Amino acid sequence: PNDKLDEEDGCVNGIKDGELDIGEDIGLDRVKGKDPTPAKNHAQDGTPEIDDGNDDYYYDPGSNDYDKINGMEGNKHLDTEDLNRNGDLDRTNNYLQYAIDLSSLDINSEIVISESENKEWKFIRIPLQDSTYFTKEGVGTVSFSQIKYARIWAKSDSSSLLTIDIAAIDVVGNKWKASAILDTTLHTPDNLVPNEEFEIATDNNKKNPDYTPPPGSIDKREEKRTKEKQIEQSIFLDCSNIQPNRYLYARQNFVDAVNLLLYDKVKFWVYGQTVDSTETNKEIIIFRLGTDTLNYYEFRKEIGLYEDIEDKMLEKRWQEISIDFVDFSGLKKSDIPDTNECFRIIGNPSLGHIKQVVVGLLRPDSLTTNFTGNIYFDDIRLANPCDEMGVASRISLRTNIADIADISASFSNQTPNFYTLGQERGSGTNSYKYTLNNKINLNKFLPGSWGFNIPLKVDYSFSESKPRFQPNSDVELTSEAEKDSLKTLVETKTASVTFGKSKKSSNPFVKYLIDNLKLSARASNKVSLSPTRKDTSNEYSGSANYNLNFSRNNSIGVFKDFKLYYLPQKISLKLDYNYSHSNTWEKQSGENTDFVDKSLIPDEKFKPFFKIDYEIFSDFKTDYSLGTIRDLQKRNQVKNINIGVESNKNQKINVRYAPGYLKFISFSTKYSTDYGQIRGERSDTPLIEYQVSNNRSFDAGLTLKFDKWGKDLMKAARLLSYSEKEDDGGEKNNEKIEEKEEGAKNNLLDETEIKIGEIEDEGELDSLEIHEQEAEKEVKKITPFNRIASISGQVIGFGIKSLGSTKLSYSNKYNTKYDVPGDSLPDFNYQIGITGLNYGDLKSINQTDNISISTSNRFNILPTLNADVKVNYKQTFANKYTSKSNSNSLTFPDVALTYSGLDNIIPWDLVSNSSVSGGVNRNVTRTGPTPPSKTDKITITSSFSLPINILKTLSPKLSGSYSHTYDKNSNTKIENKNDKLNLSAGIKYSFQSEKGVKFPLFNRIKIKNKLDTNLDISYDSKVSQDYVLSSKKWNVPTGTNTLTIESRASYSFSRDINGGLTAQYKDTKDVKSGNSTRTTSLNLWVEFKF
Repeated sequence: PNDKLDEEDGCVNGIKDGELDIGEDIGLDRVKGKDPTPAKNHAQDGTPEIDDGNDDYYYDPGSNDYDKINGMEGNKHLDTEDLNRNGDLDRTNNYLQYAIDLSSLDINSEIVISESENKEWKFIRIPLQDSTYFTKEGVGTVSFSQIKYARIWAKSDSSSLLTIDIAAIDVVGNKWKASAILDTTLHTPDNLVPNEEFEIATDNNKKNPDYTPPPGSIDKREEKRTKEKQIEQSIFLDCSNIQPNRYLYARQNFVDAVNLLLYDKVKFWVYGQTVDSTETNKEIIIFRLGTDTLNYYEFRKEIGLYEDIEDKMLEKRWQEISIDFVDFSGLKKSDIPDTNECFRIIGNPSLGHIKQVVVGLLRPDSLTTNFTGNIYFDDIRLANPCDEMGVASRISLRTNIADIADISASFSNQTPNFYTLGQERGSGTNSYKYTLNNKINLNKFLPGSWGFNIPLKVDYSFSESKPRFQPNSDVELTSEAEKDSLKTLVETKTASVTFGKSKKSSNPFVKYLIDNLKLSARASNKVSLSPTRKDTSNEYSGSANYNLNFSRNNSIGVFKDFKLYYLPQKISLKLDYNYSHSNTWEKQSGENTDFVDKSLIPDEKFKPFFKIDYEIFSDFKTDYSLGTIRDLQKRNQVKNINIGVESNKNQKINVRYAPGYLKFISFSTKYSTDYGQIRGERSDTPLIEYQVSNNRSFDAGLTLKFDKWGKDLMKAARLLSYSEKEDDGGEKNNEKIEEKEEGAKNNLLDETEIKIGEIEDEGELDSLEIHEQEAEKEVKKITPFNRIASISGQVIGFGIKSLGSTKLSYSNKYNTKYDVPGDSLPDFNYQIGITGLNYGDLKSINQTDNISISTSNRFNILPTLNADVKVNYKQTFANKYTSKSNSNSLTFPDVALTYSGLDNIIPWDLVSNSSVSGGVNRNVTRTGPTPPSKTDKITITSSFSLPINILKTLSPKLSGSYSHTYDKNSNTKIENKNDKLNLSAGIKYSFQSEKGVKFPLFNRIKIKNKLDTNLDISYDSKVSQDYVLSSKKWNVPTGTNTLTIESRASYSFSRDINGGLTAQYKDTKDVKSGNSTRTTSLNLWVEFKF
């Protein structure tokens, strides 16, 4: 002992995570290596890095050499001295010791149950809780309820080699629990005597040579074939001096309920033994099935007893008991059938929900003698499974009558015992269903030139199901009258029609009224009937949609590209009507009389909706919508018309302004508001209360186009490099002007030695714009002043252009919710979000402000090398009803490089459209309020794509990507890094040969249709690491490495038949443990088109 808690966990990097990592399976000495010869003890040897002797694991499956099976190095388990996993070095050594003297162990010993013919093997049974067999060692107490470990050791006075073979060590018990000794009324008797007792025990033909299994429990042919004796075991009640008026049993409970309705009988064997048959030669056994001790079926039967406790049991004395489940469930009927057996029912049990089985002994008070003996029970089994075949059938028919009608019908049927894959049993009902669907295009009876579209749909469905058992019961229904009384019916009828136009009319009345109108109506009726409920529901709905679009030519031109529109662009109007009414009748619980009306009041709603889209002038767009829901069941008469009471209101306003005439900046703004209003009624007061809310948002954005400013400045500066004068001829001399312009540019480059072409984008050295009014001008000599101004302007322009495009944005979201009285609804200012409310009950108020600034630009470093640079900053302020918070985020640097010049480097045109890219991104986020929580995240990415050209029919492609992400939170001190790597290669091949291909040993094979093949190989790696603050070390990496190889082939045999084959191999390795999982799959498919 080294007074330390030795373990393998954490031996690699000092971090303990409870899992076996790569490199940790090296034994408790934490030294990896082969066992030295002679063996040494690492803790006692002064030489460092010495591997302990005999700690290597080795076992050859099937071998009898177990010398190193307990070795800890290489056993693929996380070994530790901390057996109870409490993290402490436990020094207490309290235990119960059972000592066996092998030298005096023979068949006459109490613990020796049997022995082999050569008397070398012995079967030993030690009563664990019998204090005569154990001694308490150590200090303190040992409880049988807290036994965690067991160990075996041997002591001998001899120095000779001792080998002990142990075939098996089992701690055996019994799932059956014994009851207390009760009287026949199931109460504790007052006249118990000290020696009156019973216990549950087991016996089998392996441990007890006098035990004989019941007939048929052992397969003699299997024993003869395997030449091995089969083990068979029984439970028995060991009774001693059981007086009359006694009830005792053994009980076994199930965690999950068992359904016995799929069987007709239960059978078991009974064997009765007594010490004196002259006192009693018959006893009554009991058998119970139920949910608990308050709900069960009970069977009683008198059995014979035999005076052979000290002798070998005879097979013919086993008595078989058979119980028909109909006799159990028949106890719930009023007409109980005659039977010679004794059955009882307690509570309300069900054979479909059994959680307890009981076997026992009943001694009525009419007896005059006590009972001492054994009652054996064996082979309790379900018999006669319901072998009635389950059948499900379905047939469907569909036909199309030209373009006039589309008719379909279907019928399905299912018997009680039918079940699909994944189900354990059938539905228990005999059901059928049929449907009929019709669609008739009424517009086909009208002239096609009218352009109407009027589809009429009529659907009908009916279903019926009859149960096999009574609802929530195990009583089987045998007569058709009983099944009809408990059947369930559902009938549904639906009709709908839609009216619209698909063609525009030239008639103004039809064009503006009928063409823009769409009408629809729907009616349905549903009737359902069950043993406990009747329902009838009717639904009616109608809808009218009208959309009027105005031309954008309805405008007045104010100036160039700016118009004033005197009509809106679109007006929408929608009217919806919905009515539903359900009539319900239910039977009250526990009653079997008439149905009670539980019908609800009808639900009737009218939903008008209006919306207008109006761009008042160029770039200034608005839209307004108003929708309400009116409850027509709350009558409100206006001129003898019921318009109902408004229960919901929703109003939306959006205003957008984005001027397009600004050349150097881009500006946009948007204001929107969403007002809601819900009417509420309370049962405790006649007052009406409304819940009102407003969600308001304002967004503004400004884009500064520095890149455009710089380009325009550079273009203007180039104009200074030449000047013009009037040409008396008045004719445009384009050739002369272009020639002198080009000469001026060349001279400018030569004299200033500034490579302007390197700082200008493509197209910036195009011919200068020469307006028509300047066509008569002629290039003059360039002055020194113009030359300096031109160079300075182009350099400044390039600097401005390098700033790229900068975007500024601001958004504000503000929402409130109030409960207000019905006579104090908010005014229009609150509805459009201008003002708040100074009355009512404030329920919530939230405000969020976002400010962001971002800039981006692309630099052409080389013709094939581009750099994208971005910077982004965002600030958020959140003021909620109960809290405040703020956060800011800065992304800098954000640089990405893309190189597309590999096509020029790699010879022989092997690649095309290839690219290689890489980038770095850093994001720092601070979240408040105080102190702010800082998260620093750095991401480095790279990727490549290499399409390879080898043959026209091949399309090879190589691609890959890699990313590294590092996160750090300054408050929580949590650090994390992730690495992702993906490499993939793919190749496609398509082949077709109508003349055929000659293969060796085969005739010419013709491939008329197209054969497509694919081969894809990919490798994915995802690795993550966390930093452990306590040990100041990085944790063991976690993640997976996956290699996938997939091959696919598809072939078109004909126009209507396609087939293919897919094969896949996948190897996934866990980075942390080193374990690998390999899967291989093969998929063959055929597609038929009808």
